[in-house]
Amino acid sequence: MRRPIRIVLAVAALGAAGLRAAPAPEGAVLVVGDGISVELLTAARIYKHGAQGRLDLERLPYTAFVRTWSANSMVTDSSSAATALARGIKAVNGRVGIPEAGAPGPASLLDIARARGWSTGVVTDDSVTGGTPASFFVEDDARKAYPRIASKTVPQLGPRLDLLLGGGRAYFRESNDPAVLPADADLLRATASALAARQADGTLRVYTEWEAFASRKRGAADAAPVLGLFADDTFSYVADGPRTPALLDLVQEAIAELRAKGRPFLLIVEAGLADKAAHMNEGMRALNEVLEMDAVIGWLDQHLPPGVTLLATTDHGTGGAAINGYLPLRASGNTLFLANPSNGLPILSWATGPGGAKEGEPAPTRARKPEELQPGSRQAGAAYTGSAMHTGGDVWLIGRGPGSEQVRGFLDNTDVFRILKSAIESGAPAAPPARGER
Repeated sequence: MRRPIRIVLAVAALGAAGLRAAPAPEGAVLVVGDGISVELLTAARIYKHGAQGRLDLERLPYTAFVRTWSANSMVTDSSSAATALARGIKAVNGRVGIPEAGAPGPASLLDIARARGWSTGVVTDDSVTGGTPASFFVEDDARKAYPRIASKTVPQLGPRLDLLLGGGRAYFRESNDPAVLPADADLLRATASALAARQADGTLRVYTEWEAFASRKRGAADAAPVLGLFADDTFSYVADGPRTPALLDLVQEAIAELRAKGRPFLLIVEAGLADKAAHMNEGMRALNEVLEMDAVIGWLDQHLPPGVTLLATTDHGTGGAAINGYLPLRASGNTLFLANPSNGLPILSWATGPGGAKEGEPAPTRARKPEELQPGSRQAGAAYTGSAMHTGGDVWLIGRGPGSEQVRGFLDNTDVFRILKSAIESGAPAAPPARGER
């Protein structure tokens, strides 16, 4: 009987050795492409590469479908979906970081990473007060209470965040606009004062111009958190002309800043503008923003070490984009935004939005020739709404790195939180922050 016992012990020892050999995570990055359904991904692929091409994000080895229902609706909004990703709970639409009005917010992924001694950051090409980014570091009853969310953001720089980059500059400074409500004007004034005080005492670095930020001195020795606000609200669309910074510029600087601290890091990235274009049925703008996100994921996949977990997903679909038959296999580019020459019907269309015809009115005039196309040209919508509606279909999730093997099959959006939480907690805690870090 001794021989079988020895074999069992040897196998157990090999198993234990294998467990010990599992690499501790060096960091984690979550990319959230707002409003980018599977159909919009497909359209972006065809637009740039043709039907037989590939997007950069298709290199990631693990893939899953993800359910997105919220606590009160089969169709989620951005803040409810982001709360599921950030905190692992279902939330009522419109809530930020909390399940329902007046309820406490559970720990965010940022809190969990902080508890392990990780550096943390959030990057967006939307306003930093938007429902998606804010759900990771703020708790509020109303996603559109932007001045209030801005006022709550400042105290989180340090305790929750080493770095926050994006738009929304207008919500962090005083306003003399008579259209601003008095209560909001008071909040803006208090937020601007709080920023100035923290800049003066050296506990916060604030940048409102990209050139100044890009030329800053970075490194672990300078432990003060960073707030970079490079647009008054959202960034401009890339289809409208070159923009500086691009989302990839923000991501590259964020990675460099966080890695310079010498600890594992968690970075949340929102590619937010495809959603806004889809709400307006503006296909050219939407697809170019999908390609911006794809460039970010491709760069991260190529430049992050294997020990960094990389997940990418979307929060919901927007507008119900559809690619209609039957166009030639080799079609690509701006062809997608015109009518199919074989039947006169739109190639790219939407279920809802301002591209539809109002009841009792003729359909909006559409571009018929390539030379008539503009970045803001709208494609047809089946039902008119002033802004296209979100859709409730399952969305995509892709991943690579430690823990990403759990990205498979059919998941819930709260599982994204679970996967990242597990990755963060699977390694030994990092060294505590340097003295003076907040």
